Amino acid sequence: MPQRKAQTMSAQDFETRVIAEGRLTLVCFLEDWSAPCKEIDHTVDTLCDALSDRIEVCRMGLEEASLIAVRYGISSIPALVLFSEGEPVQKLFGLRPFEDIMKTLAKQLDAE
Repeated sequence: MPQRKAQTMSAQDFETRVIAEGRLTLVCFLEDWSAPCKEIDHTVDTLCDALSDRIEVCRMGLEEASLIAVRYGISSIPALVLFSEGEPVQKLFGLRPFEDIMKTLAKQLDAE
């Protein structure tokens, strides 16, 4: 069981921490009513635990952050978007196993 849990980020926090400060952040667009989002929820916490020394991992509700989702082309959930210096550098859509997500992110993280 993961020790760290991904925190929910508000749209204002997103604009401050991800865009203005340019933090390396994995934003997980999810909704409680979505079965695939419920399935990937534990994976998001496991990612947070595994990557906490390298990046920030957070959740955002798609409905609450609809303008942000539209800005970055998020039209389906779950969606995981890695931001670097305020720009999306990697997008993953749909339900994926932890190992697949880590393998995909590792390529980008190694380039940072």
